[in-house]
Amino acid sequence: LFKDPSTFEKIGDVLLDDPKIEVRQAAAKALGDTKHPDAIQYLLEALRDSFWWFEREDIVKDLLNAIENMGEAVVEPLIEALADKEKTVRKYSAMMLGNLKDARAIEELGMTLYDLHDEVSLVAAESLAQIGEPAIPVLSEALIHPEVGVREHAVYGLGKSQNERVIPFLIEMLKDNDRLVQRQAIQALGNFNNELARSALQEVASNRSDREFHNLAKSILENQK
Repeated sequence: LFKDPSTFEKIGDVLLDDPKIEVRQAAAKALGDTKHPDAIQYLLEALRDSFWWFEREDIVKDLLNAIENMGEAVVEPLIEALADKEKTVRKYSAMMLGNLKDARAIEELGMTLYDLHDEVSLVAAESLAQIGEPAIPVLSEALIHPEVGVREHAVYGLGKSQNERVIPFLIEMLKDNDRLVQRQAIQALGNFNNELARSALQEVASNRSDREFHNLAKSILENQK
């Protein structure tokens, strides 16, 4: 019954209007399970409704799962949602695009990396890391951005990618003029248990004049043993 597109509008009304969140959750699951492209508009309309996510971080997961369930068909609509005026919609759209790992989203996720809201920028960096090697150039370009937060998130994303070709970028960021970025570079290098990364961390650990970074690098190296 629910796979008939003629029922989607009624289920969509439940998604947006029912006073009980449990009923809305069931409606989201029903639409997600159809995997029918015509259901996407109703699910994304629900995503723009703050009833779903304001102080409901645990509940919104059901809606996000239903949207992700749409697979390839939802990638383009989610890319468009990265430009939504509401930061929470942008954040969740970026998160889902990362989970879907579709390279079509790289360019727009790269722009979302520069979002003025810190949490949106960070999620974009994580999502680019999830997409993997094709997204590395976009993350590495952000390493020279004047905003500290953007550089920090780019370093974080490169570390999360766990692609060994990013190690030279991370080593270079140890020389950044901001300690937040330097600290993130040390932590990111800890994701790579290979000779080049260890050598860079050993150099940081050998500098006892900077106790904070000495201790951080030393702790990472010890945990790798």
